[in-house]
Amino acid sequence: MEAIINWIQNHEVISTIIGTIAAAVGGMYIPGLRSVLTLAFRAAFSEAVLKRVFIALAEGFAASTQTDVDDIWVAEMKKKLEG
Repeated sequence: MEAIINWIQNHEVISTIIGTIAAAVGGMYIPGLRSVLTLAFRAAFSEAVLKRVFIALAEGFAASTQTDVDDIWVAEMKKKLEG
């Protein structure tokens, strides 16, 4: 039992991901929670959310390189994605 506790303490990210997946799968068997989880999943992976996440990541990467070419590329990409 102590080995399991030590493993969880040393691998917090992995155990968090496993716990989240287990909670989501277990929640699918609760009738009212299934529809809520489905709506949350659809909202989290909608096109608008994914675009915003991608733009934020691209801006972060471009800022870390400190070159004008990357800044120009991100600005053009942002115009095209936001339409």
